[in-house]
Amino acid sequence: MQNFLFFLILGAVGFVCIWKSREIVRLMGRSVWAEGKFGPGGSETMWKILGIILIVFGVFLVTGITNVLVAILRSFIRPGS
Repeated sequence: MQNFLFFLILGAVGFVCIWKSREIVRLMGRSVWAEGKFGPGGSETMWKILGIILIVFGVFLVTGITNVLVAILRSFIRPGS
């Protein structure tokens, strides 16, 4: 149940990041890094990518894939354990 609540929160925040990226940029200001990497409008693109990442992570969380990913990362960090 707790994972589903996190999924709803992450999904809602991700959706808002995608939907209102221009307003977020107006509120937070432009990112020099994003503008340099993605070109003009890169700050909005950065917020949209962040929104997609949040939604995907929420889906991973609710389906239990994060447990598998953490186990894989642990095997790389501490081999043989």
